[in-house]
Amino acid sequence: ARATRCTVMRFPDRPFGPERVRGRSLVVVLGAFTGTEAAGRELLAGLRGRGPVMDTFAVVAPDGLSELAMDPPMPVPYRSTHEIVDELSDDTIDALVAASGPESGLIALQLRHGAGALSRRPDAAGARDVLPGTIIAFAIGAVFDDASGEHLGRTLAAVGEALADARIGRYASFVEQPADARAFYEPATWARLREVKALYDRDDVIRGNHHVPPAA
Repeated sequence: ARATRCTVMRFPDRPFGPERVRGRSLVVVLGAFTGTEAAGRELLAGLRGRGPVMDTFAVVAPDGLSELAMDPPMPVPYRSTHEIVDELSDDTIDALVAASGPESGLIALQLRHGAGALSRRPDAAGARDVLPGTIIAFAIGAVFDDASGEHLGRTLAAVGEALADARIGRYASFVEQPADARAFYEPATWARLREVKALYDRDDVIRGNHHVPPAA
């Protein structure tokens, strides 16, 4: 099994980032592979042969995956947006590049591989058993003050606008504000969730950002 994502990262010149990349813009290819070391090296040969600024691909224990995304060790205030898409046209890619330039306020614009195992419905799966589409586009930026938050908000709106025509779905874990949860499930699954809610929590005591009301 393998998983990859490509990220345009703009590292702020701030003390919470790794010193060697502070204030720089880089393209980061992140991947995980559960096969043999030899097979992994063969898969990565072309990429590693391009002479990357940093090459951190290595065999690691499972707990090493927790550091794979290079998230800051301390919490950082942020805002984000995302869309699940089937494909990105040249025009959409151009619009994303324009919206995520050096002055955008974004820390990262990611294109994550979908499809594959994410599109196969396993036996005895939960309510969210598959994700549609082939790409999950995700943009995130840090908020340092009111002005940067407002600027980032405009950037995220531009990213969302660039992806609007290609949108085919959303992933609940990436939706930061309360939303209509029906959008995340198939109709039959949504009805079953409401039945379960009515069975175990008819008074609607347990609530989350994406609320599932009990069936009438």
